[in-house]
Amino acid sequence: MSDARQPPDRKAPPPPSAGTSRPAMRAVSAARATPLAPAGPPPPLGKRVSAALTNAGLNALAYAREAVEDFRRRDRFFKFKAMVVAAWVLLSVSGVVVACPSGALSAGEMGARLVVNAERVPPIILIYNESKEPWQDVTVVVNRQYRASSGSVAAGGNLTLTPKLLLGPGNVLAPLGLHVTDVELRTSEGRATLMREGELR
Repeated sequence: MSDARQPPDRKAPPPPSAGTSRPAMRAVSAARATPLAPAGPPPPLGKRVSAALTNAGLNALAYAREAVEDFRRRDRFFKFKAMVVAAWVLLSVSGVVVACPSGALSAGEMGARLVVNAERVPPIILIYNESKEPWQDVTVVVNRQYRASSGSVAAGGNLTLTPKLLLGPGNVLAPLGLHVTDVELRTSEGRATLMREGELR
């Protein structure tokens, strides 16, 4: 037999007696002790729009400054190319604007027909609306200085003018013996030259 001492036996803890109960576990709620204060009413629409516009303006200004600084750091060749491109774009846009003036229409597109009775004094100017739509906010310019206006001209109707109805600068009536050389029709839809330098268009 060996003389080595055996470790003492560890006894398991005694089981709890029937009359002993474990301490009760208590659930803790995560709810706030005091509720959050309700959010206030949103700011007025005007203030929100103003704030948005201010932010957009500041962002655009920052981008512009960055672009300017970047352009300054470029070499001379790049700057020269940028100037050439900018000049080309400006000339192209100017050419388009000159070639296609805003609101310019032909007499046929507006359905307008001009008749000038220059044999009598005072002369009579007749403008027929041969389109299918009425003209609104009508203004007729004669010889580039005398004007007459009408609220509307019905489709199939006409506008009759004499020098007594034409007003020039300072609300001065046109002369009775007016020699009609230029007539321009203007409406809410556009404008058209009906006569230029004595020739019908």
